[in-house]
Amino acid sequence: MVKWFLTEPPHGHVEMYAVTIEPGGSTGPRQYRHGDSEEVILVTRGHVHVELGDEAYELGTGDSIVFASSTPHRVANTADEGAELVWVNSPPTPE
Repeated sequence: MVKWFLTEPPHGHVEMYAVTIEPGGSTGPRQYRHGDSEEVILVTRGHVHVELGDEAYELGTGDSIVFASSTPHRVANTADEGAELVWVNSPPTPE
């Protein structure tokens, strides 16, 4: 997974990333949580599998999801092609 800031530090109330996840890539082997922010993921190309606690979602191009960063979460690309996302945290959270 590779991510680039689309907002320059200091971020103020919003931080935005462009994220690329290659086939088989993910945010990590397990779900994680951090801070107390709202997160938005918008899929701009490809497909991703999103785990939020005990729930799972399949998102494709044009799909989005909103969740609290305090919810355990994980994003994985289980498809055969790369996925591109726009990922927003508001307010910014420490990693």
